[in-house]
Amino acid sequence: MGKIVLRASGFALVGLVAIATISALALLALVGVPDAADRVAAFQQQAAALALPVDLVVGGLVMLGCGWLAARPFAGRTAFVAAAATGILYLALDLIVIAIVGQAGRLDLSSVLFAYAVKLGAALIGGALAARRPAPQGT
Repeated sequence: MGKIVLRASGFALVGLVAIATISALALLALVGVPDAADRVAAFQQQAAALALPVDLVVGGLVMLGCGWLAARPFAGRTAFVAAAATGILYLALDLIVIAIVGQAGRLDLSSVLFAYAVKLGAALIGGALAARRPAPQGT
């Protein structure tokens, strides 16, 4: 069980950093960088409107990959448990970051819960895919 938790923790942390980084880059690619100080408000408004869809797509894909990678060396139920642990640990890490930053009061709870459901579901799908064909032993 220790190997599962350690592996899931690593991939949850990788997922947290990857989602934040890729989402920020995607938003910059979609909205662009404001070229003048008076355009910052327009930039923030456009970025806020695209934040949830970008987070759902990027977060879903990243957590699918993280769940699959975490579960890859295991078979059957154990692979699914590894993917579930990855998703749950990701959610816990994300909530810790939100609590540390102090922005919990500004969150739209329905959007956050939906995004968490998508990410957890994606990790579980990744685990289910990995459970079908575990990695060969010794790799």
